[in-house]
Amino acid sequence: MTKVRLLTALSLGTMLFASCEKQLEESPTPRASSQSSTDASLAGDWQLVAYKGIVPTPNNVRTTNIFMMLDECSKDNKLHFEATGELTELEGANVCDKDSKTPAKPGTWALSTDKKALTLNLGEAKEYQVTSLSASSLKLRSVAKAGEPYTELEYTR
Repeated sequence: MTKVRLLTALSLGTMLFASCEKQLEESPTPRASSQSSTDASLAGDWQLVAYKGIVPTPNNVRTTNIFMMLDECSKDNKLHFEATGELTELEGANVCDKDSKTPAKPGTWALSTDKKALTLNLGEAKEYQVTSLSASSLKLRSVAKAGEPYTELEYTR
């Protein structure tokens, strides 16, 4: 149930920003072409600590804090990355639906060989640009054409 709420919030946030008017000037967004199946530097648990929607406008950028809109019970969930490429969303201590007996649905992940692109699949594959990766922090940006709305996510261990 928590996964459904989180995915719904992510989808609504993406749709909200995707419906905005596009700028006429576009430049290509770099994408990683080759994918390795996994990378040990991501293995372990990561917790979402920031989630923003960004809408570029001709004169500035409009930012919305989507993280504060998430249910409290979703904010303490973690993504568990296995070195084998398996991905699982782990329920935190604050459970949204305590009566739910549904186990976490496993997924997959893949990091490009240049570590600039990450594909997460928890029922639907999504590609992100890796803007920062360290032992304790992972920052992602959804892939979008220049001038289009995008999201930024930050995870910590």
